[in-house]
Amino acid sequence: QGEDTLIRRALFLQTLVCAMLGEPPAPAARAVLDRAVLAAYHARGITSDPRTWKRRAPVLADLATELDRAGKDGTAEAADLSARLAPYVTGSYRGLFAGPTTTRPQGHLVIFSLRDLPEETRTVGMLLALDAIWRQVANPEDRRRRLVVVDEAWMLMRENEGARFLYRL
Repeated sequence: QGEDTLIRRALFLQTLVCAMLGEPPAPAARAVLDRAVLAAYHARGITSDPRTWKRRAPVLADLATELDRAGKDGTAEAADLSARLAPYVTGSYRGLFAGPTTTRPQGHLVIFSLRDLPEETRTVGMLLALDAIWRQVANPEDRRRRLVVVDEAWMLMRENEGARFLYRL
């Protein structure tokens, strides 16, 4: 289960990056992204061993660091991905992605409001909210029945990666 859990987190991060980019990267860039995501987790000491899962997860800046490292090694795709992620890491949208989340979706009724997010980041914000909800709902230790309502799901459905994520849920 450990390897599967780490891979699912890595795949979600790739889905998130694709939503940020507005399109899936070319196959060579996708391979570079995959290696950088796994390297970011490894750099934090997170492996398929469940004992490492309490460690602080990488943030987007950690991924950018791994992409920059690969770019310095001559990988043009890594440098391009890093440059395209710059608005989210060091630019105008960094406030949402500068650190780990401070919100824990716990309680009888949990509502995430995206109203105050800029239009350009709403799809990404919705993906992050749905991921947080899904990780709680899919917890194998708590199998209560739940109802998840995705109001304005059209925001995700207009993006290929967002639509795929919503379909998998």
